[in-house]
Amino acid sequence: MKWKAKQMWTNKQKDYINKSNKRWNIKVGATGTGKTYVDYKYTIPARTKQFRDKEGINLLIGVTTSTLERNVLQPMRETYGETLVGNIVKGSMTVSLFGETFYVIGAEKENATNKIQGATVKYVYGDEFVDWNENFFKMLTTRLRVQGATADLTGNPKQPSHWAKEFIDKMIEEDMIFYQTSTIYDNPTLPKEFVQSQEIELKGTTEYKRLLLGQWAVSEGGIYPMLRKDHVITNWNDKDQDGNYVNEWRQRASQVNIGVDIGGNKSKTTFNATAIIPNKHNSRLIEAIVTVKDNRFTEERDSTYVEQELLKFIQDLEDEGYHIRSIRVDNAEQLILRGIHKVVRQSGRDTSVKGAIKMAINERIRLYQRLLNLNRYKIVNTCTHTYEAFETALWSNKTDANGLDRRLDDGTTNIDTLDA
Repeated sequence: MKWKAKQMWTNKQKDYINKSNKRWNIKVGATGTGKTYVDYKYTIPARTKQFRDKEGINLLIGVTTSTLERNVLQPMRETYGETLVGNIVKGSMTVSLFGETFYVIGAEKENATNKIQGATVKYVYGDEFVDWNENFFKMLTTRLRVQGATADLTGNPKQPSHWAKEFIDKMIEEDMIFYQTSTIYDNPTLPKEFVQSQEIELKGTTEYKRLLLGQWAVSEGGIYPMLRKDHVITNWNDKDQDGNYVNEWRQRASQVNIGVDIGGNKSKTTFNATAIIPNKHNSRLIEAIVTVKDNRFTEERDSTYVEQELLKFIQDLEDEGYHIRSIRVDNAEQLILRGIHKVVRQSGRDTSVKGAIKMAINERIRLYQRLLNLNRYKIVNTCTHTYEAFETALWSNKTDANGLDRRLDDGTTNIDTLDA
């Protein structure tokens, strides 16, 4: 593969085009460095031509088929047109690329291994491979069994003990890989505003090392080191002589959501009310969120007690002028959820009461890290449980079953409030 001078490539992209001639060719680095760009612009078309008359099949693999469509196929289609870059055929899960058939696979779950058992593969293009299922990847390594079979993979780094890093290190030892790393600063075409916003949003997080500096980094210590005393609002309910709230966000904080996390052996039942602050100029946009009220029980009682305490919590919020937009309850406790729904209805309220739609814990963590860095999440000073929960949250020194970062959850810190 030789670089064509007509296209303006970054130095990293040119290096990959000219040197990616191993069995495994892997780019792992920061976001926004053009890893996928060079692939849909050059690598995939060139490889397709290179392997056109060879034995075996072509694979196009991503975390899901939807991410493949968004990250690879759609931009490639916009570049080359629908004649050369087709649409995914749902029945066969194939796509036509430059006259060749590629089998399209989402590799997030282990059952994806069924889709490549017995296959003889000549070429693989893989998007976000670090997030694939490990057993699927192990199976894939046995499928590239024709002479000259090649894989081009991209991904963002995670912890150094991740299986993908172990595989890369092994392939380096055996001289079977072209491995390229990159930082966000390796792409001079990125707008300065984007780079600066990433620096601000990710400051103090493991993601700063991973997504900006492209490093395989361990999540350790405090989860929210960016939490500061100025994230606490002390004048939330203060009013001027005319009876108007002095805090500008309080003036706009008319709606709240209530989260309910049900306690267990080591955990406590907690309530948390979050105010939604609409944008000053466009009420359909959210400017910030503020924890305005919390409660954490020191002892666990029966479901009737939880229901009655929640009604008091709701009444207190209504007395302070809030409209309860929704109540979301830990949906692992269906009996308690149904009981709460019943008592809320019996109290004459039509507030939505449903089970929580839970994001993955690490996604919730990344969200709050960014909001804190942007100063768009605040805690009212009376919510001492919430501040203490953020202040003491820690990363575990062990990863989860999938090899991902894990929050410490051994009863020594208050994660119940964070879940609420």
